[in-house]
Amino acid sequence: MPEKGNSSQESPTGDDATGAEEVEAAPDGIEPLFFSSKTQEIFECVIDSDVTAENPHKLIPKEKIVADFKNRAAISDFHPVKQRMLNYAGDEILIVFDADYKYGQNFYVCFTEEAKESVLNPPPASAAAEETTEEEDGAPQEEDDLDFLARRRPWESHGSEKEIEEATVITIRPLLHYVVSRQRKHFGGPVDFTDRNATDTKDAYVEYGSYDEANFNLKKLELDKGIQAVPQVVNESSQTNWIRPRNIAVQYCPREYDDEKKVGEVEKMKSVYNENSDTFELALQQNEIMAVFRDDLLELADEETNFGTKSDGSLKEYQSFTDLQFSKEKAITQIDWHPSIKGVVAVSCVERLKLDERIERSSSLLLSPSLILIWSFSDPIHPQLILEAPDDIFTFKFNPSNPNIVAGGCINGQVVLWDVTSYHDKLHSHRSSSHKDQNKTSTLLDDEKPEHAPMVRYCAVSSIEASHTTCVSHLEWIPEHMEIDKTGIVMENRSNASTQLITCSTDGVVLFWDTRPPSKKKEQEIPHIHHSLVSTSVSQTFKYLDLSWKPFMKIPLPSPHHRGSLDFPAVSFSISESHQKPLYMLRGIRMGAGISSASQASMRSMRKPAEKMAGSAIAQAVAPPAGGELKPIENINTHFYVGTEDGNVVYVDWKMTKDVETGRLIPSAPKLSFSQHAGPVLCVQRSPFFSNILLTVGGWDFCIWKEGVQSGPLLNSSSSGVRLTGGHWSPTRAGLFYITRCDGNIEVWDLLDKSHEPTKTQNVSAASITSIYPFQITHKQQLLAVGDQLGTLHIVEVPWSFRQPIPHEVGSMESFFEREVNRVTFFDDRAKNRALAKGDEGNREQAHDVSGGSLLFEDPEKAKQEYKAYLELETKLLVQLGLREDHE
Repeated sequence: MPEKGNSSQESPTGDDATGAEEVEAAPDGIEPLFFSSKTQEIFECVIDSDVTAENPHKLIPKEKIVADFKNRAAISDFHPVKQRMLNYAGDEILIVFDADYKYGQNFYVCFTEEAKESVLNPPPASAAAEETTEEEDGAPQEEDDLDFLARRRPWESHGSEKEIEEATVITIRPLLHYVVSRQRKHFGGPVDFTDRNATDTKDAYVEYGSYDEANFNLKKLELDKGIQAVPQVVNESSQTNWIRPRNIAVQYCPREYDDEKKVGEVEKMKSVYNENSDTFELALQQNEIMAVFRDDLLELADEETNFGTKSDGSLKEYQSFTDLQFSKEKAITQIDWHPSIKGVVAVSCVERLKLDERIERSSSLLLSPSLILIWSFSDPIHPQLILEAPDDIFTFKFNPSNPNIVAGGCINGQVVLWDVTSYHDKLHSHRSSSHKDQNKTSTLLDDEKPEHAPMVRYCAVSSIEASHTTCVSHLEWIPEHMEIDKTGIVMENRSNASTQLITCSTDGVVLFWDTRPPSKKKEQEIPHIHHSLVSTSVSQTFKYLDLSWKPFMKIPLPSPHHRGSLDFPAVSFSISESHQKPLYMLRGIRMGAGISSASQASMRSMRKPAEKMAGSAIAQAVAPPAGGELKPIENINTHFYVGTEDGNVVYVDWKMTKDVETGRLIPSAPKLSFSQHAGPVLCVQRSPFFSNILLTVGGWDFCIWKEGVQSGPLLNSSSSGVRLTGGHWSPTRAGLFYITRCDGNIEVWDLLDKSHEPTKTQNVSAASITSIYPFQITHKQQLLAVGDQLGTLHIVEVPWSFRQPIPHEVGSMESFFEREVNRVTFFDDRAKNRALAKGDEGNREQAHDVSGGSLLFEDPEKAKQEYKAYLELETKLLVQLGLREDHE
């Protein structure tokens, strides 16, 4: 039996209904329908809530019903009258709640305007009753009406007719009659309207201005005026500085005693005062000497340092770069400074589209170029070089040993390579050769008019089948002093050039790539390619890798929290080994302004040999491995940290392990996983001063970790009011780093100053900041590259207090991290001891998990048993709900 809305009453129609009223036939234009509870909720016509017996009408837009046809198809309660509903010409359809089941269902629908009008505006009940009465009774009813009229009282005037007469408009002058005529031959002819100047013809334009009539007199008999007799409400607000509450004053009510009680306690009060008078006097003297409620920690924080001033603590806008054609209204996803040419910075721009929008516009996006723009300080309007990619680039890096080689990761999972050796001189030509002015950067503006930026096409792209299945989220070059073989063992690199790189993606795998020729045979075939068959605009450096490039090692990241093949969706990673910098760069950064003139002269003399070494590295970029057997490098850390899309920080080893059962080499499973952030971990970066200290940023907080500490992070910030988008360590100060936010602000954190709040928060852009990268130009100038979601690259100059290290800063930060390690270890041990003291075996097993919050990988056998129990519980619930049959 159909339900009546949400109630449990049954329809009166049917064989079982006894004493129910007879169902009437529906008039023309009305169709009875039964609405289920789901339909009532969709169209907001729930019985006894949205519609009642007193107010049964509901107008529903026709487009909402058509949408219901598309969503639920034949399940829709309107499906029996679908064609009549589509043929209905109106915009709104009237449905009526039939509380008495007059037409056999709980609702009926009006499909004609006549039916809708008759339902919404029925004839008056009095008129229908009079007609019925006249037909039944005839003349006697008329006689009763006459008697009633005779018994009515006469009408009495109370002065209202005077008001009616005053409000009536009476014509006091004859009406004006105008006759407009036209010849019959002009009937139906075209009408030509033209414009003319009103001043050309006399009396052609008459203006009737307002004026005061002296003889006009209007007598106000009554004046209606409304006032609001309530005070006006005014909302005002002001921004004030929050002050810590202090115990300054106390409000109290005095206790009163009667005379008898007061006299009786006088002696007692005297004795108490005599016994404690010395203590009272000492407390009063101490309150006069010092403020007992003053916070000494805040006083220490306000202590002035011996370097910098308050005016030197703001980030200054140095320059901004944007291209109206290629980068405007696009999001900057990656920033990278040129390793050898100062003042040259590259950015990648992508369309700001969601997944469904990108799918809808996939055909048009294929026609739009995907580019990397290389800017120079000499021209802030036009890019110096444009790198063309097969798809949107989300990450890219210059090769540290050969800056003419650029590697990038696409949104479709492919890895791309560019060779800009032919344009190396063009980038160098914009570098200023003047070094006399020490107050300006080494890349001054040139007076020459910039040329049109050349577009460089990629020279190699990886195979789509062997690439990532989702967007490449992060990319890093392996340092030039080492290389990795197929088993993950670190070998010596005799070429001293970075030829391998690592990529990660949200598909849950980390891939290792090699840019060298896969074999000597292919290497010998490269020079024999006929130049007439190859475009001259495309470099032939990596022709042997184009569309056939495959990774030589694959590291999956299986998640222990998901059953099946689900992996950790990697977003960023960081390895412990770093690239070796030239000696003059390390001295200039670490020692700063304290370098003597003799040391500066020696460093300037070392720059030319260093640049020659960089040129030799360029020639060896794609050189094959040197002859002879390579030796493995000992004491190299093969573990690295990975930040995931779920907010986890995973600790993985890329070295292969031997399977006990099969004897094959398989990738190592992640050792540790910390669920620390409430959003994607967008930044995993090691400190340039401590290789075992990492900074992770994700969600609304950031953490500082130390490699080897398995209890958790050393420092975890409080939750920010806005979402954090990235971070970066300072290249010159060991205790300072930058945090970017989605509201366009940059937070400068100085751990030597305070660790509970940022030292400086400054707005840089009106849009969300997507990437940040500081770079040391000289020992007197440090620039901060900031990219936003509108396609603008902001270059900000870092003040002296944020770039100049304080004395013994590295040692102070090392002591700071050691204290934090001791603190974390102490709390970890205390939690373990408490769990062991309870004597509970379950608590013993979970002691480490409770203390540090780390999610260690569980036993496979135990995981299988838990999963089997979960499947049994799921089957039991489905059988109880009637969604699955019980086969037992």
